[in-house]
Amino acid sequence: MNRLPSISRRDFLQLIGLGLTSLLIEPFESAAAKSDPPIFTHGRRDLPFVALTFDDCYLFYELCRLEQFLESQPGLKVTFFPVGVALENIGRRDRQLRSRLYQRGHEFGYHSYDHTLPSTLNTQEMLADYDRWLETLSKWIGETPSVRFARPPFGERSRSFLEMCAAQNLVVAMWSTDWPAALSPNISPNNRVQAGDIIIFHTRDADINSLPRVIDLLAERRLSPLTMSELYFYSLGVPPTADCDGPAPRTGRQHYYPK
Repeated sequence: MNRLPSISRRDFLQLIGLGLTSLLIEPFESAAAKSDPPIFTHGRRDLPFVALTFDDCYLFYELCRLEQFLESQPGLKVTFFPVGVALENIGRRDRQLRSRLYQRGHEFGYHSYDHTLPSTLNTQEMLADYDRWLETLSKWIGETPSVRFARPPFGERSRSFLEMCAAQNLVVAMWSTDWPAALSPNISPNNRVQAGDIIIFHTRDADINSLPRVIDLLAERRLSPLTMSELYFYSLGVPPTADCDGPAPRTGRQHYYPK
């Protein structure tokens, strides 16, 4: 079974205990509480890796097309941020689709149950929303996965969203470019996609149509697409291993840009 590479809890503790993360991660300006979760905006710019992420995942036929494309690229692993209602709707049409993606090594992150604006929910409601989403994801993939990342709907990092992430030991997953920016002829080729980028897609027709071109562009620039977990670990200076599980390591910082 091709499962997502990760790193052991013991290695997390050893890494943090040695203080390596404070050497490898440059802090970004922040006045947030120390208990706030890390916010991952992009990976290291000096390593040839990017992450491909897919939000919402409402549309059944586009998701099937994406699955077919991923099957044609066996070394390509991506990270999905589906909403819970999409998990339910897709699951009713194809019970095994999410399980197939998970078993092939693709990653799943939290993106709310029904794409509610986070600021409209208090912390307890956000925690309940996460539990409902995770229960739904677990039902459709056949087991409870290790979830490391949470992407806020509309990119809104409300206080309640941050407190939920801190309570669940989740890293806030943002993005640094999207597929139109990656492909736009009006943007210099050197700036279309950078090393370390987190690229956001949605499962809509235009995005799926663009994927072959995106993969070609990455190959031209000698950039390797990874899952969010792999990009995060490499950005911490810790290559992921294949035989461990657990949450993402904590950096001890709130906002940061890896160097």
